[in-house]
Amino acid sequence: ESMRSSYALTARSNTIPSSPESGLICDPFVGQQINSYTPQSCSNGAIPIGEFPNMLSRFTCQDKDPPETCRITGKFITQAAYLKVYAYSNSAQGMIDILPSLQNLTQCLALKDTLSSIVSNQCKPFRASMYRLWASMLALSIVMKVLVLLFIA
Repeated sequence: ESMRSSYALTARSNTIPSSPESGLICDPFVGQQINSYTPQSCSNGAIPIGEFPNMLSRFTCQDKDPPETCRITGKFITQAAYLKVYAYSNSAQGMIDILPSLQNLTQCLALKDTLSSIVSNQCKPFRASMYRLWASMLALSIVMKVLVLLFIA
């Protein structure tokens, strides 16, 4: 049930016009399947995930500030929590930024053809070379055993 309300809140964040003060975070995947992602702009007033730390910085209490000062000024987020949000936000934004390039790479026929050529044409000679190496090592081993037996006898 809570999962459904979470999705409903996310869907609302992309459809309800709001001011940046509303705190709604843009979900660029709303209404799309992940395998057919196309970049879209956020709804009016929704905060892109990469901008979320900038919004939170106004409410972040620095470690050097006394707790009483932070409470009075309305800075209720610890610096450690802010740094975690910053790291997660930058990671998520980086993934969103790179996703179209990754999708293009999976559709790249030149890459597929090159890999196919390597596997089809260059792996067969490698396999043959390994077989010849194995056969020569086996022959050397047999010859050495025969020589040892002749030396002992």
